[in-house]
Amino acid sequence: MGERQNQSCNPEGVVRPTVGELLREFRKEVGLSQRRVALRAGIDPTNLSRLERDKQGGVRITTLVKVIGALGFELSDERAQKLFETSGVLGKCPTISGELVNHTTFEAKIHETERSILKSLQSISELRTMWEKLSQ
Repeated sequence: MGERQNQSCNPEGVVRPTVGELLREFRKEVGLSQRRVALRAGIDPTNLSRLERDKQGGVRITTLVKVIGALGFELSDERAQKLFETSGVLGKCPTISGELVNHTTFEAKIHETERSILKSLQSISELRTMWEKLSQ
């Protein structure tokens, strides 16, 4: 009938909003223009417009993560999770280095990276101190 062709259905046959519809809804909810979100995300405003109109032919996980950040959402935010689920990007890219991709995995990778960076900074600081002592 009057249903949009690109709306997705869940297994129960209930019509759900598309990724584009959710992006537009969330963008308006936070009060940002397409241009502002695109600039914050580092993507072309035309691409965001095409995403919101479901004319892009799918969204990459990297683009979705950038847009979610530009909207001011954490990856753990319910709205971000809804975008991931609706887009199907996690189904297209189910692993990172052989690990399942989900919120817990993202958080674990973030914390692991933070620890690694802190260790590196500590090593740099120690090396700088040693260098300064040797240079005196």
